[in-house]
Amino acid sequence: MANGRCRLHDGKSTGPKTPEGKERARLAGYKHGHSTNEAVERRKSAMQVRKKIRVLSYMAQRGISLGMTPAEIDKWLTSN
Repeated sequence: MANGRCRLHDGKSTGPKTPEGKERARLAGYKHGHSTNEAVERRKSAMQVRKKIRVLSYMAQRGISLGMTPAEIDKWLTSN
């Protein structure tokens, strides 16, 4: 059409124009926040803690001592 609107859909909306409308449209599909940067970072840090607990538990059950300080063990766990 001459006005640039869709002739098939009777010239319906061409999308939000104002910053407020664009923000509403951006948040329209936001349901749970599972993939926000904060949530991803929280899951990563929780995974690292679980890994440390698993390794230290394994070592404790078998009486394994690596002759490392806790800081050295922490550095070793984060590098692996």
